[in-house]
Amino acid sequence: MKLKTSSNPSIFIILAFSTVIASCKKTDTLVQVNVPLQMAQISYTVPMNQTIIDTTVSVYCNVDSIIRAGNTNSFNISNIKSVTVTATNTILTGITDASDNFGNLSSLYTAISSTSDTTAATFAQVTNNPGTFATSLNIPVNDTINLKNYFDAALFNYTFRCVLTTPTTIALQAQATIQFNIIVGPN
Repeated sequence: MKLKTSSNPSIFIILAFSTVIASCKKTDTLVQVNVPLQMAQISYTVPMNQTIIDTTVSVYCNVDSIIRAGNTNSFNISNIKSVTVTATNTILTGITDASDNFGNLSSLYTAISSTSDTTAATFAQVTNNPGTFATSLNIPVNDTINLKNYFDAALFNYTFRCVLTTPTTIALQAQATIQFNIIVGPN
């Protein structure tokens, strides 16, 4: 049996071109960039003589500029696919002593809201904190929560909910560091 081949190159070009177009549409969704983001350290106070404290701090952050500043010039805030928290910790920056420190806390919850989504979402929490002296806490994060809806904004509100087993006799000055991973890609 003899195979007959076409000598018409235009058929080959049309088939090759259609294959390339179909491949480009499939890889379009694979082009994504990770943008690490650490907002400025967030200062907050744990007031004295209380057992449950909610402290909310507003932070300005131009996420759009941060996305554009990296090697992601073709992406902006409208290209955000997901935002997850990668790490949260807090340290005491003021006076501490044996009876006034993070050992007074039984739990600490951290939540976010913004001008684009005002419903607070808890993304990190430490529960059953040991009652031992501590001037820093690593707060375990829930990295499965997608915070994308909050990042179509430039003003963010962080709420720190402290539950104390023993009220402090002085106000504790603290500073939190929160790190995010933003994934951007074509729309």
